[in-house]
Amino acid sequence: MIGTDFFWGAGNDFETIRKNSDFKCRFTSSNDPTKVIITEAIMEANPMGQFKKDKLPDQVRCQTPKWQSVDQAVLDFSINGQDYLGNFAFNFVDSLEIYKITPLSGPIGGDTRVKVYGAGFTSSNPKEAPLFIKFGTASSQRLDKADVTDQSWSSDDFYDELNIPKPLLRQAELSDKILAEGQTLKKYSAALSPDVHRIYNYDTPDTENFGGPVFVQVGERIPIKIIEHNPSVGGYKSAKTDDIEVAFPDSSALEFYFYREPFVKKIEPSSGLTSGGTNLELTGAWFDLKPEYGVFPFCKIGNKVIRAKYVTSNRIICKTPASEDTGSPSAISVSLNGQDFHDTGFTFSYYQKPIVVDLQPRSGSIEGGTEIWLKGEKFSNITHGMKTVRCRFRQIPGENATFDEDTAPTKFIPAYFIDNTTMKCASPSGWIGGDQ
Repeated sequence: MIGTDFFWGAGNDFETIRKNSDFKCRFTSSNDPTKVIITEAIMEANPMGQFKKDKLPDQVRCQTPKWQSVDQAVLDFSINGQDYLGNFAFNFVDSLEIYKITPLSGPIGGDTRVKVYGAGFTSSNPKEAPLFIKFGTASSQRLDKADVTDQSWSSDDFYDELNIPKPLLRQAELSDKILAEGQTLKKYSAALSPDVHRIYNYDTPDTENFGGPVFVQVGERIPIKIIEHNPSVGGYKSAKTDDIEVAFPDSSALEFYFYREPFVKKIEPSSGLTSGGTNLELTGAWFDLKPEYGVFPFCKIGNKVIRAKYVTSNRIICKTPASEDTGSPSAISVSLNGQDFHDTGFTFSYYQKPIVVDLQPRSGSIEGGTEIWLKGEKFSNITHGMKTVRCRFRQIPGENATFDEDTAPTKFIPAYFIDNTTMKCASPSGWIGGDQ
């Protein structure tokens, strides 16, 4: 907006100027006088929202051009499109843009800490002018410039933090800006996703929010002069200065996906070897897989994060990582974004691979029930008496056998811990004399 001392009267007839004027604004680079861009302009009444319909316009409104670089410029305006006046100083700053966000999704309960990578976060003029981050259309939060840092872009660090390899995010990153390794940008680390429950109200029989995608954008609070139209507050029909939030649609085409937080009702098995590789099955509800929104199931066992295999909305499988922590059970948590983990209330116990060096006796009745004592090393009572520890009896193929090792008759019998070098189990029934 450009305030003027223009007056209506003799020589400045409103109808004549309205019909014949050609308002323009001219921006000339202070560093390169050959760079000149002219934009359209209009006159309007100050402040906005006048109750007086017959009040004549007294200010000029210009539209800024795309300047492509940070620069200082001189702003002039014209009434007839040819004769310019003004000589106002004008600064072009870095445009507000969001290049990438991490994570790409979060639970509908909110409070996901979202890191935002982009440009222009500290380029406001004046510097103290506030910015805000907006998730969708219903929630915005002030951007604290103290949490903005300069960042040298590293794609390896970015995808390591997400716990998701880049090829799996091909669909999710279609709207992301392509960044060069080492490119300098701004990183904002304090954005929090809103709680969808606090934004929307649900009345029966409406279904409580199941989540979905929203745009993430950055904008400014711009002070403008307006007329107060609310009769219930002071200053009704009087001029005042107010801030409006302007989210720039071209600041980002990135989306953040809200999902229902999964829960777990059962895990199987509850223990495995310290070498890892155990297929841990988790059964519950609200598991999901949406690569286009960066939604992938994760498990966390102790402090180690593992991307899970999605089976159905009520079952996932995690391959346990290696761990030497045999002293106490490791807590199990689940997540759909690799950052917000929900405690399942279940634990997983690690044990070393036991070594059997001898067993006595080596034979028994075909009726079964013979106590067999196993001697060895690294036996563990980590299952605390649960019947998940078993002895396996698999028939050895004879000379004329009709089966091989893979199809041999096999039976499992519970095993019982005695001490770190001794366990026992009972022989099963069902074989005939001479079977081994």
